[in-house]
Amino acid sequence: MRGIHVVSVLAVNFLFFINTEAASFSSICKIGDSACIKKVAQDFVPIFAAGVPEWGVEPCDPLHIKRIDASTPSLKLITKDLVITGLKNMVVKSIKFDEAAKTVGIKLQGNVQVEGQYDMKGNLLFLPIEGKGPLHATLRKLGLNIKATIKEQVKDGKTHWVFEFKDSSYDLKEKSDVVFENLFNENESLAAAAKQTIAENGNEIVLEVGPPVIRGVIDNILVRVNEMFLAKPIDELRIKLQNVLILALVSSMIVHAPGKTKMWATSLVVSLFLVNVNAGYFSAKCKLTDSDCLVKSAEEFIPKFTNGIPALGLQPSDPLFIKRIDSSNNLLKLILTDVNITGFKNTIVKRIRFDESKSTMLLKLLITSYLESQYEMSGNLLFLPLQGKGPLHVKLRKLEINLLVNYKEVAGEDGKPHWTFTYKSHTFFLKDRSDVEFENLFNGNELLAKTAKEVIAQSGNEIVQEVGPPVIKATIDAIISRFNDLFKGIPIDETHA
Repeated sequence: MRGIHVVSVLAVNFLFFINTEAASFSSICKIGDSACIKKVAQDFVPIFAAGVPEWGVEPCDPLHIKRIDASTPSLKLITKDLVITGLKNMVVKSIKFDEAAKTVGIKLQGNVQVEGQYDMKGNLLFLPIEGKGPLHATLRKLGLNIKATIKEQVKDGKTHWVFEFKDSSYDLKEKSDVVFENLFNENESLAAAAKQTIAENGNEIVLEVGPPVIRGVIDNILVRVNEMFLAKPIDELRIKLQNVLILALVSSMIVHAPGKTKMWATSLVVSLFLVNVNAGYFSAKCKLTDSDCLVKSAEEFIPKFTNGIPALGLQPSDPLFIKRIDSSNNLLKLILTDVNITGFKNTIVKRIRFDESKSTMLLKLLITSYLESQYEMSGNLLFLPLQGKGPLHVKLRKLEINLLVNYKEVAGEDGKPHWTFTYKSHTFFLKDRSDVEFENLFNGNELLAKTAKEVIAQSGNEIVQEVGPPVIKATIDAIISRFNDLFKGIPIDETHA
């Protein structure tokens, strides 16, 4: 086995950063830099908790557990159909390695909610008790201390990392609430004293019967971690270890062709769509001329990019929020405010094409998007005199956008070269019917609004063509701004070997 300190750092980073937008470009962790690893681990906790479908890993928030036996020598307590939430909000308190013992320890703290069914009979604390029904528990500031052994396992002739449970403990920093419904089959005279005691002793109850539940949670999480690692052998993770640890090794996607321009442009397209995604994710190495490869890689990364990358300060773009858009023309005043646009995470990439001589990239995208906002309108829309103020709802089916952007290299605040993108031009087409609805036309006067509503309902595409260009442009500008935010934190020399 490799030196455990190196393997531990690699494994723990990979544990949190496989399939992540928060990988080492934002915090390049040196060996032994537990503070750095703690920070990037914290960034990834909610992403891991949401599940990693590309690796066959189910979500762990909510975490579903079919059955846990929490009995003690004096109590039979069977819990079933447990639903545990709150793990995505856990705070990483520390990560420590024990090189001699080949273990990693992690301390977490957070609020956890447990819902399920119970079947109980015996003595709980000092109370004779029985019941069967719904169970509710709120654990505030639950502290978890988990220790696991890091090992290597051979599967199908290849070596993988696996984590084995070694030890755990937990504590409660604040009061817990525990409710057992239907105690004594709802016999209130028998249940009253028990309910009061349980209400006053939540922490004591959790400490008495909680260990099997905590262990069940930890075991389920480790199962998901090992599913992730067993999906790819170590030699396919493409993890490069120098003085610093670079987990998201985008350079493995780069074709090492002669010529600085070709190498630079190749690095650009790969990084544009795949930055901060572990390179072992994608088996193909994309050439500039290989449109199919580039399109596939781009589509795989779009949902990750649109979710946002907190470690780089990158805001989500699905939903995309724009405070104000002026969509007026010579005949119409139309102001949109508090605009929310969704659907970008399901974008289909139809084409990617480069012109190296002009340093431009052409993207052809197909999107079904939804817009919700407030509007204020007065003037002529199509041939209709209109006015109104209120909610606006738009659905664009199969919106095709052809976007041309410039790319170039600029010096960043760190003195290193970074990529930057600028808008050049775009066109858009509607390949299917659009729906547009303005609520509260003519201040809700249905007599005046009736004809307008009928025309608008039948002319969605025409309305989008007339007043949509400023909205499309504002959306494109917001997306390009997010790309620049992304690359502002990533020097070019950290995206390729």
